[in-house]
Amino acid sequence: MPIAKKKRSRQAPLTSKPLMSIGVITGACIASLTVTSPSTHAAEAARAYGGECGVGYVEIDSYHLSTGATAYLTFSSASGNNCVVTKRDTVGTALRLGAGVRRSGEPGSAHEDIGNYTSYAGPVYVYARYSCVDWGGYFNGLNKVIENDHCDRQA
Repeated sequence: MPIAKKKRSRQAPLTSKPLMSIGVITGACIASLTVTSPSTHAAEAARAYGGECGVGYVEIDSYHLSTGATAYLTFSSASGNNCVVTKRDTVGTALRLGAGVRRSGEPGSAHEDIGNYTSYAGPVYVYARYSCVDWGGYFNGLNKVIENDHCDRQA
């Protein structure tokens, strides 16, 4: 059964900086002001993991990029697959957005989705039962990769 995706704008993928080969944060961090308003609640809803990886995937970790997006790591105990999506805090004009995942220590297992999107990048999947994963996201000049993570996903 195919996984339904929201309509997204796609342009040529970024080839000069593969997501999984960069292990440090690049770009400038942007400070933000937190204001409680109805639009804040809309941003939180847009940013929340919404099942983009499909049925049976449970969120096990997330990382908020200060530039305005959150990367989500999910796991399916039925398939043994990990999945990553990176969602923008607010839907808007297509901007560079990426998601990536691989089994730790296995560069050939990397799966990425990097392009110009209005809402989210991914989903990207890797079989990782009995394995650690490297996973992360990219948005608007900031890349974050978390390495050797969630080694306990065996069931």
